[in-house]
Amino acid sequence: MARIFTLPVMRGLVLLIAMIVWVNVYAATVHSQTLNSPVYIKNLAEDLAVVDPITEVATHISGTPYALGLISDQTFSFAIDLADVTKPGRYSAKIQNNAIPEGVKLISWEPDEIVFDVDFITTKIVPVVIETDGWVADSYSVKDVEVFPNQVTVHGASAALELVSDVKARVSIDGRSQRFTAPVTYKAETAEGTVNHSVWITPESGEISVEIDKGASFRNLGLKAAFAGELPGGFWIQEVIFEPQVMMVSGTQRKLDQLSYLFTTPINLNGKTKSFKTQVAANLPNGVKVVGENLVLVNVIVQSSEGTRQISIIPAYINVTEGFGVTNINPSSIKVMVAGNPEILKGLSRSQVKLNLDLQGALSGANFVDISKGMFEVSEGLSVVSFEPNRVEVILSRLQ
Repeated sequence: MARIFTLPVMRGLVLLIAMIVWVNVYAATVHSQTLNSPVYIKNLAEDLAVVDPITEVATHISGTPYALGLISDQTFSFAIDLADVTKPGRYSAKIQNNAIPEGVKLISWEPDEIVFDVDFITTKIVPVVIETDGWVADSYSVKDVEVFPNQVTVHGASAALELVSDVKARVSIDGRSQRFTAPVTYKAETAEGTVNHSVWITPESGEISVEIDKGASFRNLGLKAAFAGELPGGFWIQEVIFEPQVMMVSGTQRKLDQLSYLFTTPINLNGKTKSFKTQVAANLPNGVKVVGENLVLVNVIVQSSEGTRQISIIPAYINVTEGFGVTNINPSSIKVMVAGNPEILKGLSRSQVKLNLDLQGALSGANFVDISKGMFEVSEGLSVVSFEPNRVEVILSRLQ
């Protein structure tokens, strides 16, 4: 009788059985995953709005690979029930989870409680700012762009509306070579360029008309100084003044959209101890031309640094939300350039320069706070020239 199970066949069977066992073990293993799940506000009075609503929470879940494969950020949702909020003010509330899918365990979510401000709803009429994406075909340029309606009404808490000066309408012109119209959705944005969820817009959408024709594009660009050499020790450049301040240039739409400003040809700083004037030109990229004469008069203001001193200070905090405390700040100290009488600066101490970091409206968790000169207190005869950084990350946590 012939041997059916030869050595290679036996090896193959063992390998197949091992793979089947591994697949079954893996399928039964519990894994963890983190999602960014949406948060909704419910039962808030119709005449009230949250000033800066939270829109997502970090959701930590676990389950089998199969169950987790069916999950997305939108599978879980959370709600903040504000039925008890009847007037403007500062409140705290728990974030509540909705239904949990079968086969998945909800471990935790962050944050699970927030502090927020509520105000009466107001409205504001603002202009629509058109932004284009991409570039038209070579040898073509955008002649005119219009949007209808070009004004919209923005709704939200009064404090939130103070930060909204316009809304954006974005349209793609990539590769276009003739006139076209397209529907657009209006969006209010934060200073960081993200969607502003504190407000809503009516109407929500409109129509953009873009006029495109043959010919070069034109654009006004500001100037930035390029330097060669260095000032002697103890001297620094306070300001550079250009005449003209902007220059009109021509080129393809693609070339011009890649430019934020024009550098000058190098300005020599070697041996300069006083303010001086000189003539330079704009340093033009290939394919870009100046409309008119390429000549710039530059006034370089040079100052002695003997009347300044840098000091590092640790901020103090004001307007901290009741019941919360600062648990961390990044960076931990601020570098401040102070100007004044050299005799006073010789004995400068940290007690003479104070930063009162305003945490008005800061919520639980990470908050990015902008620093302004108005937050500093200095002794008589001193002034703050500059500071860095101009923004810090402050972590707030509930006090135990």
